[in-house]
Amino acid sequence: SDADAAILGLNDDMMMTIGKGAAILTDSKKLNAIMKDLRTHSGSRNYRLRYDYTITDYQAALGIEQLGHLGSVLERRKALGRYYVENLHANQSYYSLLEKNVARDAFTGFPVFFEADTQITMKYFRSLRIATSKIMQPGPLHHLLALPASKYPNAERMYARAVVLPLYPTLKKAALERIVQAVKTFHP
Repeated sequence: SDADAAILGLNDDMMMTIGKGAAILTDSKKLNAIMKDLRTHSGSRNYRLRYDYTITDYQAALGIEQLGHLGSVLERRKALGRYYVENLHANQSYYSLLEKNVARDAFTGFPVFFEADTQITMKYFRSLRIATSKIMQPGPLHHLLALPASKYPNAERMYARAVVLPLYPTLKKAALERIVQAVKTFHP
């Protein structure tokens, strides 16, 4: 409500997905007209580089169906996030930035920072058949912009040491307990 436009990611790793893409919300007629012009191909207008970002009817139906369940998905993710926070008390080998923001967080993921390099941590979890992912995929923004890593030490540290634990609505309590136990017993 405070912005001219809001972009909602709808890729396969988002809370709601239509497979790929995003939705842009705006109440600006000017921005809406520009976006429509950029996404619609037509031979009746002057040439301008345009992109075919339209979604299929199937993708739209999938998104509308998921929208109806979004409230319960958010509640389940918050419950899972609270479980992680309550059961992963910080110690010297790992910590999470989410421990102080439980009420406000939507828990789209649960990043945990370890002393070990991310590759070692992910190999450990893979050996236990627990899927983790690297934080900031495909990498920190300054990598993509070819900016010097020395100017972004916090982002570098996060990228080198953080993994995202599994957090999805169908995750069962037994799996959560196994993940928490794996985190607690990881001592590289």
